[in-house]
Amino acid sequence: MNWTSENLTDYDHDGCKDDTEDFDDDNDSVLDLIDNCAKGELGWLSTPSTDHDSDGCRDSTEDDDDDNDGLSDLLDKCPIGRDNWNSDKFDHDSDGCRDSLEDDDNDNDGVPNSADLCPLGVLNWVSSSTNDHDLDGCQDSSEDLDDDNDVILDADDVCPTGETGWTSTLSVDYDSDGCQDSSEDLDDDNDGVLDATDFCSDKKLNWISSPATDFDTDGCFDDSSEDEDDDNDGILDWSDLCSRGTLAWISDSVNDYDQDGCIDSGEDLDDDGDGVPDLADTCPVGETKWVSSTTTDSDSDGCRDETEDLDYYVSENNGNGEIVCNDYADDCEDAEAASDVITQNSTDDQVKRLIMTTLAIAIVPTVIGILVLAYRMKW
Repeated sequence: MNWTSENLTDYDHDGCKDDTEDFDDDNDSVLDLIDNCAKGELGWLSTPSTDHDSDGCRDSTEDDDDDNDGLSDLLDKCPIGRDNWNSDKFDHDSDGCRDSLEDDDNDNDGVPNSADLCPLGVLNWVSSSTNDHDLDGCQDSSEDLDDDNDVILDADDVCPTGETGWTSTLSVDYDSDGCQDSSEDLDDDNDGVLDATDFCSDKKLNWISSPATDFDTDGCFDDSSEDEDDDNDGILDWSDLCSRGTLAWISDSVNDYDQDGCIDSGEDLDDDGDGVPDLADTCPVGETKWVSSTTTDSDSDGCRDETEDLDYYVSENNGNGEIVCNDYADDCEDAEAASDVITQNSTDDQVKRLIMTTLAIAIVPTVIGILVLAYRMKW
């Protein structure tokens, strides 16, 4: 009573006074208490198709945030998405799509959450092979510590942006350097010797080939069972008299007559290994596998008496008592001393020589004494 229906008192002209008896001033079916547009457009009803967030504001004409997520429809990739939530708290990339429910790329980098190792990572970039080598959704320059995703961190990876789609294990990356052995690693054991010339490419790790550790540079560690021929001459170290000798040759009967691992032309002073140096050896490339001694080489000429020496000394037929000594095998001073001892086997000449030596030793002092006495008496 006592009022007149007009725009100010009865906005929807329904005959109900707005401030006392009308609970829906614009008659859109949304009560004024929850209507963000309590005196908005007339002649329509709020439904999911006309008012997505049921806020009483007509989506097509008066609501600039249809899902009421706090982001304008102009910027919202899900303008009629989940409604009545706060984009600031639940929308990492602020695209208007709720991360946990309707956004399949939370950081908007072009990599779906299902394949993105950094789903809530750096914003404002798009993944490509240039800035995200392994396309894992983690920006290489700022958040990816393993750019090629081979499980070897970039700090330890010799091929940090190498092949993708594989995982480093001992079977495919022997030295764990992040380079796949079969396709991008030219030195599988990282010893400094390329696989093409490395005879032990899958052996010892954590060492570098050098003259001190790998004399023949074959990629095999010398001081181990890995390399049994340090100079690679074909003669195993245990029987090689020059185990770290001349390189770049292979022992055979022509260049290493006695097969001792020392090349005859440069480092072997006894080519047939008989104990007589080549310079004094009449048979320098004679028989092998024997050593010159008084019994085998009576004249010490390096030729074996019984098989290759035609003029060797035969002690049984020598009657002058001369002692023959092999300078390369015997102590000749001891031999001479022994010659002055009479035994049952001594010859007549040896006995006579010993007697004369004894007489000389006894007579000479007497003669000298007489001469000294005569000289004094004269003066």
